[in-house]
Amino acid sequence: MKVVFRMRTPDTTNNGGEGFAIVFQQDRPLAVGDLRSKGERPPVNGKTYFPEGVGFNELRKSWAIKFDMNPKTTDPSRNAHISVHSGGDWINPLPVRAFTDAIPVMNNNHNHTVKIYYDIEPTGGMLRIYWHSDHHHRHTWGTNTRPVLEVPVTMPHLDKRPAWFGFTSASGFDKVQTVDIVALTYHETRLGINGPGTKCVVCGGINPRCCLHWEMMREEKDTNKPNTFNYEYVGQDWPAQNENPRIWDKEEWY
Repeated sequence: MKVVFRMRTPDTTNNGGEGFAIVFQQDRPLAVGDLRSKGERPPVNGKTYFPEGVGFNELRKSWAIKFDMNPKTTDPSRNAHISVHSGGDWINPLPVRAFTDAIPVMNNNHNHTVKIYYDIEPTGGMLRIYWHSDHHHRHTWGTNTRPVLEVPVTMPHLDKRPAWFGFTSASGFDKVQTVDIVALTYHETRLGINGPGTKCVVCGGINPRCCLHWEMMREEKDTNKPNTFNYEYVGQDWPAQNENPRIWDKEEWY
């Protein structure tokens, strides 16, 4: 997945917020966490409302990547950070080291490009997140070749069936924050889906734009990481560099 987002610089009408999260969930089609209070301050008639939960707490069948702008002392880091969470637990990352605060300032009106790869490797699932930022097409932070977060993860609260995907967000009682999702590309390959081979679950291998973009993203991965797509792809039967991606071969479409 590649997501490009931009947050406004704080001012009198845009003075901060809790952040946002990328969420996969199987609770129900239209699900966000902790809406019972309708925005009331806790406690009101036993209701709860935790804006710092960034909208995915109480999603029991979920897996989320949180971009935390206003962390509390109960979070893994008191600095702004990204972290991985499962089962609606918005405080404790899973695994415990699945977080990092080695990220740039998010609310600076810059474009932040985050690339997320989840690879199934012989030792299990490996999550790698890459981050780079620019301002008016000028590089300001990060790289495409070294992940800011690399950690083995599982998704224990998700069943082996399709999940809904979306974004959740929250502001505090006296804070708001404008977050623009500038661009999003999602691509998935799984053995045994859409016929033999590893064809994209999103387009079924018939959309050149979708799959060509994925091949381009593959080229940007760290070639030093074993068992990743780059290790499998570059230099093998279908070299990525200076060649048409194999998805253009119509024999691969069927």
